[in-house]
Amino acid sequence: MEKMKLTQSQIDAINKALSHYGDADFLVKMHQNVINNGHEWSQWNALNELSVTTLSHALKYGCEVDQEPKTAIRTVNIAPLPKESDKLVLELELDYELASLYDAMQQGDQEEISRCKQRLAEIHKELESSK
Repeated sequence: MEKMKLTQSQIDAINKALSHYGDADFLVKMHQNVINNGHEWSQWNALNELSVTTLSHALKYGCEVDQEPKTAIRTVNIAPLPKESDKLVLELELDYELASLYDAMQQGDQEEISRCKQRLAEIHKELESSK
């Protein structure tokens, strides 16, 4: 998997939140709760721009600064999640996508329903391969 391309402020917010919480899994859970409850991060407001999936991916596979093509991309090393955490992240993503699918079905949003189903199938395959 490729590293996530994020803004420098998003990467800084992730690093500060990680140093505060000390655990990537816990940070993902906290972010999930913030989003699900309709709240926003105040201390690290750049995290508000990230979905749970994006944050999980950045923590799992690393991230780098997304800059103009003329500028060299500076890589920022964020320690990937340990292998035993992969399943937890996938389960969090699964919960999020199921909630998103439910909301889309309630609203009759066929495009979002299709997107959710596709991502759920991907998560299912990843969970099956991690057994």
